[in-house]
Amino acid sequence: MEKKFIWVLFCLIMTSCYNRNQVLQSDAPNLTDCMSERKNLETIKNIRGKIILVVESYLIETLEGKERYSACNLPEKFKNEGIDITFSLTVKEMYPNERLMATPALLIKIEKLEQ
Repeated sequence: MEKKFIWVLFCLIMTSCYNRNQVLQSDAPNLTDCMSERKNLETIKNIRGKIILVVESYLIETLEGKERYSACNLPEKFKNEGIDITFSLTVKEMYPNERLMATPALLIKIEKLEQ
């Protein structure tokens, strides 16, 4: 009986750890360049911002509201309007005569700020 209890406890702990690791991994952006056809212009780091929804697209807006970025690799967890974040990203080029709602970008890091 005691061995069975220990086995069940072990299985519960392992399942708990597995699920926690899965959640932690899904929070990070996929670093595969989803805009490889565009040139990298600059990298910005540790900027505060907010997730906004514009015409069914989730964008990152800086806290000052001066810049908007359209990150092609925004994790699903962050696709909710109003989330306060800190982020780092690589700014991608905009093509001549191109009109976009936000500057194309590739996220390097994103974290939710506690309110």
